Amino acid sequence: MVAIEVVKSELVFPSEETPKHRLWISNTDIMFATKLPTPMIYVYHPNGDPDFFNVEMLKAGLSKALVPFYPLAGRLAKDRDGRLEVDCGRQGVLVVVARSDSGIDDFGEFLPSPELCRMLTPSIPSEDPDILFMTQVTFFKGGEVILGTVWCHVIGDGLSAMNFISTWSRITRGVVSNLDIHPLHDRTLLRARSPPKVLFNHVGNQLPACAATTTGPSATSILPLTKSQLALLTTNNKISTFCAISAHVWKCVSIARGLARDQAVQLKFVVNVRRRMKPPLPDDYFGNAVCRMVVVSTADDVLSNPIEVVGNKIRDEIRKVDEEYVRSFIDHFEMSPTKGAKPPASSAKFSLTPTMADFAMASWIGMPIYDADFGWGKPEIVRIAAITDGQYAYIMEIPKGGGVLVLVSLEEENMERFKEGFYEGLNMHGTIRTD
Repeated sequence: MVAIEVVKSELVFPSEETPKHRLWISNTDIMFATKLPTPMIYVYHPNGDPDFFNVEMLKAGLSKALVPFYPLAGRLAKDRDGRLEVDCGRQGVLVVVARSDSGIDDFGEFLPSPELCRMLTPSIPSEDPDILFMTQVTFFKGGEVILGTVWCHVIGDGLSAMNFISTWSRITRGVVSNLDIHPLHDRTLLRARSPPKVLFNHVGNQLPACAATTTGPSATSILPLTKSQLALLTTNNKISTFCAISAHVWKCVSIARGLARDQAVQLKFVVNVRRRMKPPLPDDYFGNAVCRMVVVSTADDVLSNPIEVVGNKIRDEIRKVDEEYVRSFIDHFEMSPTKGAKPPASSAKFSLTPTMADFAMASWIGMPIYDADFGWGKPEIVRIAAITDGQYAYIMEIPKGGGVLVLVSLEEENMERFKEGFYEGLNMHGTIRTD
């Protein structure tokens, strides 16, 4: 059992004066209000520098990074109408320093779990429940360091989080000044129309009034796919890597669950809309610039069709997303009666996939998840510390070799069948067509 001792816990504030105001946020932010914060870990090995992961340097860099990213140092709040907003009042972010007499080998492959999250990332303080960002630096007996972060999804999507971590790391190692960083904070660019105009059927998309529970205990697995295994999924299929992997996972999940052939099933995922708007939003738009998409099918369609057909269903859903679709999506949420929902307490659990007919995917392919070099090298391992959304799979690149990792959370009773089918099913997709 790994023992972690907290040495110090303190708030860090922006190094300069920052705007103090209430920040209006979009419906694309509020739709994540019932989602638990996202915990991440970054694993570093010592490089011989006696100042390896100097905490004061990390805090100084963080303090400077909070100047351009000042809303992150604020707190969730509500306006007079009960609608969520961000109180940009320089309340600070939490920094925890910890140590352990154990080695990091005791963590094995860093399988996402509530226990891993509890040990390596900070818990939301009961006296400060609306905090937006926290980090923990844990030093191990072999000199290794694990940096844990906790990110409130209402403040920004995955790209926003990774852009912030990248900025913090670059400022800390002295290759950029905070004066050169200009994230876009104007979320009115994704404001609903007046009156709202819903032109599409946004099936399966609603703001839950409260946290939902899943059908039972979950298990988590990490499944690597080599470059050659990826080729089995994508060769001769005119679909993206995301669509191919998602189709394969969806088929394997449906088999593992033993669903009836006429069972209606849903696959959920988000699409980055920055470059789909007119004019496009910049990559440094700070917020949730995403649409949540839902592919609706039957278990029979998913199981009986080849991967290209299932992948095309996913691709077709992604292709819907243009300026008009995004506006309709935002307007759809504008008409929801639960726009004022706040994130659940740490004891609650929101599930995007509350039934065994649901599954969700997230892709970090092409995103700068390893761009977290604070001056002592890039992390050797990056993981989500716990999958808190329900039955879900995350796709992330492996730094070397061209492969990916698929991190899967599934019902405990179905996980072994899923893992067996995951690799056995690859060969079924690898037949080269000659027509």
